[in-house]
Amino acid sequence: MRSLRHEVKAASVLLGFYLVAAAQSPPKYPDEPFDVYVFTDTPSEPDDKSSIEKTTEEVAKRLGKRKKWFHLVASRDEAELIVEVLNQWEGRDASRTYVRRADNADPSDPQITSFLDVDKAFTLETKLFMPQAAPIPMKVSGEGRRPRDIAKTFAERLESFCRMNYWILMKALER
Repeated sequence: MRSLRHEVKAASVLLGFYLVAAAQSPPKYPDEPFDVYVFTDTPSEPDDKSSIEKTTEEVAKRLGKRKKWFHLVASRDEAELIVEVLNQWEGRDASRTYVRRADNADPSDPQITSFLDVDKAFTLETKLFMPQAAPIPMKVSGEGRRPRDIAKTFAERLESFCRMNYWILMKALER
């Protein structure tokens, strides 16, 4: 019950910040980049080529390349935003469904061939910790076949999240 109260309180604080910040549009880049710490506590198999540790390093590297938005720090104590990499998996992305008709088919013919465009894709599951807010789960799927592809997609999504919630973050961080 106590956990629920904390989440409701955090949601109320964020809603209040949102209402105040909604009237202002965010700048193209922040005055100072957000200090970010990236880590994982999930162990992986020693012979796993796409281990969670490698993906975590790749996520940190990709965030570090976005220097105008993020600055990597060495410890949680220095960080304003903390990214925990929870899980990753490679699977099939069946998000696109196409409908195809034979070339010689009559347009009124109800026989339509449906098929799925299925590609291998990485999915990355993370949790974002921010001040004065409950942890935010973030799940990102990408079309790439390598951890660096999904790390790049994650970095783009986190930057987009920070841009859309810029004033809320600034208020929460008391900048």
